[in-house]
Amino acid sequence: MEVQSYSQNRLLTPEQAAKLLAVSKRTMYEWLRNGEIPSRRIGERLIRVRESDVLAPDARIFFEQACKFAQDPKTIDRAEELFKKAIAINPRYGLAYFELGRMFYTWSHFERAMAPLKTAIDLDPSFPALMNFAMNCNRWGRYEEAENALRSALKLQPNDPTVHYELGICLLMTSFYDKKRSVEAVKHFRRHIEEQIEAGGKQDSIGMAAYFLGNLLVLHLSDFGAALRFAKEIEPTFPNIAEHTLMLIRLNARPKVLQSLGMSLSQ
Repeated sequence: MEVQSYSQNRLLTPEQAAKLLAVSKRTMYEWLRNGEIPSRRIGERLIRVRESDVLAPDARIFFEQACKFAQDPKTIDRAEELFKKAIAINPRYGLAYFELGRMFYTWSHFERAMAPLKTAIDLDPSFPALMNFAMNCNRWGRYEEAENALRSALKLQPNDPTVHYELGICLLMTSFYDKKRSVEAVKHFRRHIEEQIEAGGKQDSIGMAAYFLGNLLVLHLSDFGAALRFAKEIEPTFPNIAEHTLMLIRLNARPKVLQSLGMSLSQ
């Protein structure tokens, strides 16, 4: 999320104030209606808020110091302390919750990331907040929570390849006895591959999606024909993954099925 410049005497629109704190516009207008943040009316309809009323200077200072310590895994405890000081001054500081959670996720402290990332979503269910929370849940094995966040993120950015990859992972890990979910996982891995190729994305990301897609076709769905076609499709770019998929087919398909596919155990 973008860190906004700060001037405590500047007058902001409600939209600018929401962006400064990284909260939704709806949340900001609710606070203004309830008088939780002082505002002034200019003319009949124009509402402005003083920047220092939105974000106290000390909170901003603690936040900026915390961001520096968050870059090193050896100093994350100090960063946490500073983030929490900023939040104590301004409990509405959505960006501080977001960066605190992202720091813990980045350095693989998944359990510690959960609470601040949840709060960041409560304040602003934006795409970055939803994705950070979902990816943290996926890494920690909280697949149901990950899936809910990913489906919300998908509505916001339906063409984002990372959403499709992460949702594919989530479904893969929870679909072994559920054909419908396995079919959906295949769809999302396929979509990830297509979007990444179109965008010139990283080959390792495409390769991992291809690996999981092949496993799903063989081990979850027993769709050996589709798996064979997929192996041939990816062989020029990912020969090792194609060979892995072919090996799975040989190990799991019955001899008659192999014969119908023009394959044998010795190939």
